Amino acid sequence: MKTKTVTSKAVFRKNRDRITNSAFKEFNQDVFGSKLGSVEVLWSNKLNTTAGRTILRKCKLNMTPGVPLKRLAIIELSTKVIDDEARLRETLLHELVHAAVWIFEGVSKPPHGADFKRWAKIAMKKCPDVVVTTTHQYEINYKFTWRCVDPGCSFIIGRHSRSVDVVRHRCGQCRSKLIEISSDGAPKKPPSAYNLFVKENSNIVRERLINSQKLSKAHAHGKPTVKQSDVLKEVGRLWREQKNANK
Repeated sequence: MKTKTVTSKAVFRKNRDRITNSAFKEFNQDVFGSKLGSVEVLWSNKLNTTAGRTILRKCKLNMTPGVPLKRLAIIELSTKVIDDEARLRETLLHELVHAAVWIFEGVSKPPHGADFKRWAKIAMKKCPDVVVTTTHQYEINYKFTWRCVDPGCSFIIGRHSRSVDVVRHRCGQCRSKLIEISSDGAPKKPPSAYNLFVKENSNIVRERLINSQKLSKAHAHGKPTVKQSDVLKEVGRLWREQKNANK
């Protein structure tokens, strides 16, 4: 039976584990006859461009000669790509089909061959609300996005971290400059003078505070630690000093 879809991404993240366990139990029972209970499902923050993958393994539970190796499967789901229940259900069932083909048939290649397609049809018949395709074709919701400044170029690049340097990096199509944009496509405001000051001085201040701790604890054991709040507090003090000096 289809579970109620959770539409809010924030609610989904909060209840992700519970929703995953419920979907796994449903698929395992309705599609695979409760025979995939050994499959482990994990959430990963290292999958940036794919919604999920299935790791196929063989292992021997004992060393008795002649005992065949047991086929195992571990499913990894992307925390960065799967941000709602619909994507979770489609991705999880897709990966469970991979696991079933491996565990039941002993087939791993080709990954989306005849055995995969046969099990995919079985899965979709049992769970008509889910479509199992040979790929995960999702538009990824990146946290940071840049576009080319050339009006005639449509190049857009997304990242999960602010790893694009608009000073050094260029458009991958026309080599023009890039500009960071917000979710609605409008250019983001350039960083303020204070933001730039923080960026330029944070590491310097952190090192200074660490060295100060080392001197004050010269005869003590343990590695010095500095909180980010302490760094920002000191950077703020330096900023105010600089502003007052320039008046």
